[in-house]
Amino acid sequence: MKKKAIFLLVIILLNLLLPINITENSAVNIGDTYTYEISKARIYAIVGENSYSSDGFEFSAKNYPPGTLVSCEITDYIDGDIELVCSIDNRTQISYSVSNWVHIILDYYMIYTTTKAYELAQSWLDILLLELFFFGIRPYIHPTTYSYEFFNTLAEVFNSTYKSYSTIYPNFECDFNIQSSNNLVYIESWLGGKIKGSCGEIFGFNDDVPTNINFGNNFHIAFMNETGLVQGMGYRGWVKGKINETSVKVSIEYQYELHNYNLPDFIFGIYYYDFNSNYYYLFLLPVIIIGGAIGFIVYRRKKKKVGNELL
Repeated sequence: MKKKAIFLLVIILLNLLLPINITENSAVNIGDTYTYEISKARIYAIVGENSYSSDGFEFSAKNYPPGTLVSCEITDYIDGDIELVCSIDNRTQISYSVSNWVHIILDYYMIYTTTKAYELAQSWLDILLLELFFFGIRPYIHPTTYSYEFFNTLAEVFNSTYKSYSTIYPNFECDFNIQSSNNLVYIESWLGGKIKGSCGEIFGFNDDVPTNINFGNNFHIAFMNETGLVQGMGYRGWVKGKINETSVKVSIEYQYELHNYNLPDFIFGIYYYDFNSNYYYLFLLPVIIIGGAIGFIVYRRKKKKVGNELL
């Protein structure tokens, strides 16, 4: 059994062992309305000879920039399924969500960008789906249904499962952090590094897909533990290299926050937006300066020593 499958099985077992109803959220009320800001929304992709870039998101057949406010009204709620009517200006769009946050994290967002890079390397037509379904808001997760022991166990399973890949790929990295304060729960994850080999199974693809990539995936979410109301959620990621012999450069970033709430900055990993060479130079500049300074000091000391010997 694949390690990812084992990880998902453990999560399912954790849900089964908890004496709770995982389909209901008593804090959800039809008619509740919340305003969220889409604070970040970017897609940058070069796959083979194809390219695409967008700074914003599509909503009701119109593109909107980051910073746009969205009004979300809960219009229906049955067995954990939430129906939302989202509005921007005079445009509306119906969205559907579930309040089971475990599925949200594990099935999609923790490895979102790398998964999309694999999909685009297999079929560039998937860029249309990526653009069309880029917008999304999920206002609730289950309140008080998961104890902090559950969260700690989740962190242990996440780290032990993905860190086992570092024995195969020495530059594979993962981190998972959970914090709680004043009834607010904050979760952050990071998966990234460098992989060279056949590793599609990590991201839900065939395990014989030849891969040579540098990549990174960040995810975070903040929610109130008593009500389950999501204060903010976001993800970002990048992939550069080759997947199945196809050259890929993919960078994606998306984040929404309850109006007047700011998610903390990511503490794990590093993020590349457009792979501009100047960006890499800025990233390497401190290393170059420090290395040059050390070399200059060594050179000066050697020269001074030689000069003393000649005297």
